[in-house]
Amino acid sequence: MRKSLKYYISLTFIDILFVLSSFLIAVVIKPGFGIRGITREHLIMLGILVIIWTIISIITRKFRPGEAVGKRIMLRSILLTNFFILGIVSISIIFFQQTGLSRLLIFWTFAIASVVEILFGFLIISIQQSAVVSNGKHHDHVNLGNINERVTACPVAETTHARLSDPVIETRRNMMSEETGKEAFSWINRKINITSSDTMILSTTTRYNVYSLPDKNYKTIVNLRRINDIARINKFFESVNIKLPVGGYFVGCAETNFHRRNKILRKNPPVINYLFLFADFLFNRVLAKIWITRKFYFFLTRGVDRGISRTETLGRLYSCGFELIEETNLNELLY
Repeated sequence: MRKSLKYYISLTFIDILFVLSSFLIAVVIKPGFGIRGITREHLIMLGILVIIWTIISIITRKFRPGEAVGKRIMLRSILLTNFFILGIVSISIIFFQQTGLSRLLIFWTFAIASVVEILFGFLIISIQQSAVVSNGKHHDHVNLGNINERVTACPVAETTHARLSDPVIETRRNMMSEETGKEAFSWINRKINITSSDTMILSTTTRYNVYSLPDKNYKTIVNLRRINDIARINKFFESVNIKLPVGGYFVGCAETNFHRRNKILRKNPPVINYLFLFADFLFNRVLAKIWITRKFYFFLTRGVDRGISRTETLGRLYSCGFELIEETNLNELLY
């Protein structure tokens, strides 16, 4: 059995223990209830809860196994998944006509389990970060985007706009192909001259890495990261525009609402995929736009993985001084 599979099974087993323990704690703290108050209906409810909880948690990859994520992304993943599970469990209880069950007991079970899972998720992140710091000789697990962000944060001193050396060109091609996929890389390679020193390739979500570039030194700037993960998209576009000369080119990409919808429907089982689509619509397109919930949304997400339409993407580009020359859809992204 592979190490990663053992890790996933261990996470699932631990999560089931969290649910069972939370249910017992909820039974104990519920006034006038206690262990003796548990009936056959409660056990049926618990069984349904554990099954749904486990299946949905595996499908959504609640604890983001194998990913280097921050605490906000972990918090959002756990809360979104658990709210979704709560909705499914509520529908199931009504469907099986178990309406006599204590709603307070269900609420406390979810609340306690969510708190424990959040603490456990933060513990996982702390352990991963400690492993990165303590093992300075190995960086195979470091995200390519993070490598690029550190490398491109310093201004490049080239001003001759000559052809890059063959080793640099080969490295650039390999990294771009790995980051975007062969199809997208092939399209970018046809449209711009990636062998020239006046072409800057970035993979960043921060304006700092753009500000660090010398003014008017590059004819073309390419950013391989989705604009969905950029906190202040317009400010980022304006920074790129300032660094480019008149007639310069910018290549970027975005996961539009159309691509996002297709991805959710394709990656999840029938029926469940539409429930996920509805949850994603509420979170990323409704909460993000309503002024009452907007601050809470950006507190959880920091603007990462936001929903954006093609129209909004092009509108932001035009408002920041760009003009669209060409667009294409590749690898479920708009370039």
